[in-house]
Amino acid sequence: AALHDLGKAVPGYQKKYGPPWLRAELEKADLSLIKGSGKAFDKQFPHGTVSTWALSDLLRQMLGLDKGFAHKIAVALGGHHGSWPPPGATDRLMPHGQAWDDVRRDLFWEVQAVFHPPQSVSPPADKTGLNTFLTIISGLVSVADWLGSRNKECFGFVEQAMPTRQYAARAAQKARESLQDLGWLGWQPTGQTLPFADAFAYLNFKEPHDLQDQAITAAQHLKSPTLLILEAPTGIGKTETALYLADTWLQQQAGRGLYVAMPTQATSNQMYERIGNFLNHRYPEQERPLNFHLVHGQAAWQDKLKERVELQNIGDDKTARVQAESWFTPRKRTLLAPFGVGTVDQTLMSILQTRHFFVRLFGLSHKVVIFDEVHAYDTFMSTLFERLLAWLNAIGTSVIILSATLPAETRRKLVKAYTDRDLPDTPAAYPSLTIAAPDSDPKIIELPKPDDVTLRLSWEVGREPQEMLAYLQSELAQGGCAAVICNTVRRAQDIYRVLDEARRDGALDIPEDDLILFHARFPPVWRQEIEHKVLDKFGKPDKDKPNRRPRKAIVVATQVIEQSLDLDFDLMLTDLAPVDLIIQRAGRLHRHRRDERYGHTRRLVITEPSELDTDGLPKFDAGEYVYARYILLRSFYALKAKEEQIILPEDTTNLVEQVYGNISLLKYLSNQRLETIKTTETKMIQAEKKAKNKARQQLVRLPSSEALLESRQQTLEEESPESHETMRALTRDMPPSVSIICLHQLPEGVFLEPNSDSKMIDLNEEPSYELAKELAQHSVTVTNWPVVNHLRSQKDQWKESALLRYHKLILFKDSEYQLSKIGLTLRLTRKYGLEIKKEEE
Repeated sequence: AALHDLGKAVPGYQKKYGPPWLRAELEKADLSLIKGSGKAFDKQFPHGTVSTWALSDLLRQMLGLDKGFAHKIAVALGGHHGSWPPPGATDRLMPHGQAWDDVRRDLFWEVQAVFHPPQSVSPPADKTGLNTFLTIISGLVSVADWLGSRNKECFGFVEQAMPTRQYAARAAQKARESLQDLGWLGWQPTGQTLPFADAFAYLNFKEPHDLQDQAITAAQHLKSPTLLILEAPTGIGKTETALYLADTWLQQQAGRGLYVAMPTQATSNQMYERIGNFLNHRYPEQERPLNFHLVHGQAAWQDKLKERVELQNIGDDKTARVQAESWFTPRKRTLLAPFGVGTVDQTLMSILQTRHFFVRLFGLSHKVVIFDEVHAYDTFMSTLFERLLAWLNAIGTSVIILSATLPAETRRKLVKAYTDRDLPDTPAAYPSLTIAAPDSDPKIIELPKPDDVTLRLSWEVGREPQEMLAYLQSELAQGGCAAVICNTVRRAQDIYRVLDEARRDGALDIPEDDLILFHARFPPVWRQEIEHKVLDKFGKPDKDKPNRRPRKAIVVATQVIEQSLDLDFDLMLTDLAPVDLIIQRAGRLHRHRRDERYGHTRRLVITEPSELDTDGLPKFDAGEYVYARYILLRSFYALKAKEEQIILPEDTTNLVEQVYGNISLLKYLSNQRLETIKTTETKMIQAEKKAKNKARQQLVRLPSSEALLESRQQTLEEESPESHETMRALTRDMPPSVSIICLHQLPEGVFLEPNSDSKMIDLNEEPSYELAKELAQHSVTVTNWPVVNHLRSQKDQWKESALLRYHKLILFKDSEYQLSKIGLTLRLTRKYGLEIKKEEE
């Protein structure tokens, strides 16, 4: 690792960066900067590639390494700025003088004399072991390089020459100080485990209930790396079970930490608080604060560490410095820190061919990763997820997958991806625990089933907002808290508008503060306020604070409340969605013990599609239904066949398999109707094949690949607009998007908020790190294609900011921004969030 920058001892690099006095000294020492031609004299040629070229021979000559192994290590070191030098990159690197060769050999000898590495080391015998080693050392060297370059105080320039060993001792102390400043020298496993009741004493848990106890007993002493899949109903304590097992494994096996991967930013926010409470209770006597972060696209402003990381001498140009600095923004640093919570996208990026993918794998190695709400992954994400599982196994990372509803075929694919072994094809009970440990065949253990509850199904409400208003007026006459879950932001805004107009007209008797709109198109600072309000009003009762639950309230929301948020409603209206998500949404009905339900039984009202297509099947408007028509049709008929009620968890497995298993399970339908439904599958399969093929082209090869380092590797950065469609968007099968910073033009100037009492922004100055975090707090991501395409041509306002360089700036005047060329208006208000309207609207 100490030799990774050996390629800086080359004419081109010294000619570009050396000060005049140093250039003169080099010329005196016969280290010419100008007497020659070729790549070595090119100021733009990457010094990492020169390191690969030089070390391929020096590692063999000086350490006696096998020629092929020496070259592979040299390639791994040469990739320390994000991408491995491709095959042929070192060709025609012409000799540039014996003196330069001697200098590099002397530098090698000095480093070797300090560290005394062993001679003639053999590479790992199997391909997976070799590729894993090379990948992890690439990540290690990249991170070490960044840490060492983070500011002038870390190592700094030494004016007076000193012996190499003396300098090494000084550098070691500086390195420790740097790690301590950044919080990397905090938590370490001690080997001490706790009983379940002690680990969760702050929640007043006495002992695990039967399901938790059996899962813990079966898994707590398994060796690493292990895969667990825990399938159980919502609200059963899956998260606490997974946390306890993860912590036990970390202590028993000296693991490096924990990452909890959530499906959305909203679920990440709440889980961050839950994990933080657990860690603060579990490790209260740490000498230093736990290095624990929240990581996702909008988390920069929520991170606890305040330091400004300035990197010096990174890469061959200023762009490389900004790229590296972005890795120390909170959302990326989380993967390197011992503990973190974030979206699953951050882990999926580790197996896409972006720059620094191996840094992500290094950050995840030998940890425990908990993937929550896996049933929320679409088919496309599952393709990426399976490749990720293969790599997590290779890098010694144990995985715990949590799901309320998982199809049998998906379960088999996940086990196969992680272990390359087959799970027995037997009907699985529910709830269940699937175990794939390194020293035994995969198996499924049946867990105790909780008491069944009856969920009434109703299809009595139409999809039109006015019909939903009339229903809610009647049903909430005596009181109750209702949720209306919509499949799109636009539909949620439209329904909320109708309800709010009725409230203002006195037709809907609900206080203004208790009629809430909640979706993902609010700036994070506003959205966080809404999330806290929703949790405060409809979350679990807390003995330490008064009950703030309203007598009557309505929350109109998108999918942001269907996953992980611990919310409880008396009544729920929902758009039709895939059956597993319908079951998930229903988990927010009568979730907590409450005495007063105002006469509301556990009832889920599904808005029935009002139109039929030419085949007599329900018609799903593409603008309102974001799911595959084939899955929606199967979900529709599976739920319709239940005759007004389902029993949970008794019916869970059967319902999920009717939708995702063999279509013959829908045996109550006529053959003609089955064949008609099958025709809708073709379009879905074609789209999935196209998406999978596109994804596979961008995937990092399997750890068992014969030529991992020689594979084509993208040099695009994961967040750049150029890579958006081919790389970043591939973690979700979604259209391209653009992130916009939403500021407000007032007569007095430009402000963070739509009022002059907020902070004024000077757009002519580069924002400080703290201001950049505030600006990121006021961003919104848009996927509307005309808007995305239009804003792409807009200049970048903050190229030098690691946090903001790929965001676009929009100045709202009177809450609006006109896009006249494409006939659209963007409107941003506290009440509705960001609305995208055609001019005639």
